[in-house]
Amino acid sequence: MRVAVVQMNSTADKAANLAQARRLMERAVARERPDLLSLPETFAFIGGSREARHRSAECFPDGEAYAMLREFARRHRLYLHGGSMFERDGERFYNTTVVFDREGNEVARYRKIHLFDVTTPDGRTYSESDFVGRGEA
Repeated sequence: MRVAVVQMNSTADKAANLAQARRLMERAVARERPDLLSLPETFAFIGGSREARHRSAECFPDGEAYAMLREFARRHRLYLHGGSMFERDGERFYNTTVVFDREGNEVARYRKIHLFDVTTPDGRTYSESDFVGRGEA
């Protein structure tokens, strides 16, 4: 099995992130011919305010990033691990990863359980749990 990973520096510009992800995925497929391609966590959007993160969230399977990944997996006949994206489920938000098979079917979904909350030595805090809920085991 050939595996390729995409590394990228995502920002609070979802359209630019999706365009960059698409370019890097195309390059990985052309160079590596993987059976499985994996994207990084929060590849579609990171940073910004709580409200901006919530606006970037998608209802699966109708969201733009979800649809892009599904179609990419189908078109290139590969398994695709969609890093993670902000998912909206009703009024709740999650940091969710999705896996697609070679036909573009969703075969796995995981909502992150162990969220990243930290206070750095200089006193700055980052609390993922402030804007997404924990998944269930």
